[in-house]
Amino acid sequence: MERKFSLLATIFLLFFSFPAVWALEISAGNLTLALYEDSGRFNLFYRPPGSSAPTALLSPRDPASSAVSLVIGNNIRTMGGNSEFKQQTEATPLGARFIWTSPEVRIIQEFQLISEGGVRIILSLENVSERNLALGAAFLFDTWLGENGTDHFSTSAAPRLSQETAAGGAQAISYWVSGDPAAGVALRVVTAGSGVTPPDLVVFANWKRLYENMWNFKSATGASWSASPYSFNDSAVGQYYNPVLVRKGDFREITLLLGNSSSPLTAEELERRVVQEKTREREQHGPEATPAPAHDDRFILTMEKVQIMNNLLAEIDTKLMQGESYSSADFERLKTLLEEINKNPNQ
Repeated sequence: MERKFSLLATIFLLFFSFPAVWALEISAGNLTLALYEDSGRFNLFYRPPGSSAPTALLSPRDPASSAVSLVIGNNIRTMGGNSEFKQQTEATPLGARFIWTSPEVRIIQEFQLISEGGVRIILSLENVSERNLALGAAFLFDTWLGENGTDHFSTSAAPRLSQETAAGGAQAISYWVSGDPAAGVALRVVTAGSGVTPPDLVVFANWKRLYENMWNFKSATGASWSASPYSFNDSAVGQYYNPVLVRKGDFREITLLLGNSSSPLTAEELERRVVQEKTREREQHGPEATPAPAHDDRFILTMEKVQIMNNLLAEIDTKLMQGESYSSADFERLKTLLEEINKNPNQ
């Protein structure tokens, strides 16, 4: 019994030492959009010319550290991993999208990846209930590219931000940047211009303070990026779109534009490219046609992995019943099989 517990504990530790994070990835030039289906989050990756490895524009430590938080009536909900909503993830002719549905609302977060200059995000909030609802949204961007120094951001109003700042109303900005564009990789978010919904408020602050108080955040202008006892030199951006009343059967749209700052794309230019791309799709597929989806072999691979696991468990069970022990070579083979089971099928 002691041997059995030790063996199963070893299997458990090995299995969870290789977590699989599957993502739907779509690229345009050197820019890649990744939608993480398990958490309902996304990230952007940019590979500078001449570089073999892409750099994440949002923090890569945990995809769930960036999020979309919604006000739905009197409730606050974070999208992704919420049992109240049914989630779908799908590719589209222009990129990809998340779809969340509940008895009250239908939420679509669509990503239009037109070129390596940027991606347009359209958040559609549809009221499918039998009553009018107040609907609002806040985007939490967990930034990291500027965290090597004290000046984590720059904006259209300030070339350097080294402390907590709120921008809105008369102090509204037209863009903000995380990181140094001169380094070749920096996140740029456009907050004004044709085709972009201006936020009511943009807050630059400590990540954990924002994450834990998205809709109850009290800005402390002048505070540092380190808010004891919270995280050290860890900043983020909260971009707020205040709740508005949406009648039953109606919807609200919020549009953002973001990408790599070294190859910025204006809202007007992106709008022109979106129109061109939609025209091209209509010419190729017709107004009602939808391109046939590419063959998705993830489910075939999943069944293969289930068979590997079944064979592995049967072998372990036989050894335990016969009182046999595992050698170091057996454990190495076990580790290899578990790595194969957890391998991302899209790699």
